Amino acid sequence: MLDVAEENIERRGEPSTRGIFYETIRGANASDKEWQRNKDLQTRQEAILTKLQERFPTKDSLIAYLTEICVEDYKKHQEYARKHHFRPREYNVRGKVAGELFERFVSAENDVYDLYAETKHTDPLPTDPIQKLKEEKFIDVFTNPEKYGFQHMEYFNIPDIPFIVTNEGDHMVLRAVAEVKSSDHLDERLYRQLLPTGIRQALVFTLERLNSLTQKEAIRRGLSGFGQGKEMYM
Repeated sequence: MLDVAEENIERRGEPSTRGIFYETIRGANASDKEWQRNKDLQTRQEAILTKLQERFPTKDSLIAYLTEICVEDYKKHQEYARKHHFRPREYNVRGKVAGELFERFVSAENDVYDLYAETKHTDPLPTDPIQKLKEEKFIDVFTNPEKYGFQHMEYFNIPDIPFIVTNEGDHMVLRAVAEVKSSDHLDERLYRQLLPTGIRQALVFTLERLNSLTQKEAIRRGLSGFGQGKEMYM
């Protein structure tokens, strides 16, 4: 239930100071008494959705992003089916959108709360925008290797969030990776990802790719900050 001050603001038609995404969540939970009582959850959700809105300032920008993701993913499914001579299944747009949204939520949550520090009960590392760019670039090498001159790998296990720190000498350490799931149960796909041949193998392979580049070659490929002399280790 809104407090009196909030009610008066809305009745006067004045704009809310809250973000558009949090307002959507608040409206959806207007009759949920458990949600209304949980102020800690509301505070966390508002912080996460405010961070998300820095990347997607309008609903249309988020819709455009999700549309592009679905179109590209659909093309990959069609190409894989054509290459291996089988009829593709009907594309699950709802599932893809739900999964992508969930990953964006968790990524925003990590930006605000440092999930590695929370789960390991350690002090959060200082916010470093350069380090954040390295983490985003690292995942992009997994997701779009062709963009950086690497061969595409089918059935490549891609983690959702990497946690990287840079030590003295510009060498990087991959502290951990996170794979986020919206399901309440572990499925066969996640089991395969947790096997030694899953995400861990993909990480080793990608680190070898990056560490093999000379500094000149890394810069040429758009991977400044990676390569020989700036190797990354697990």
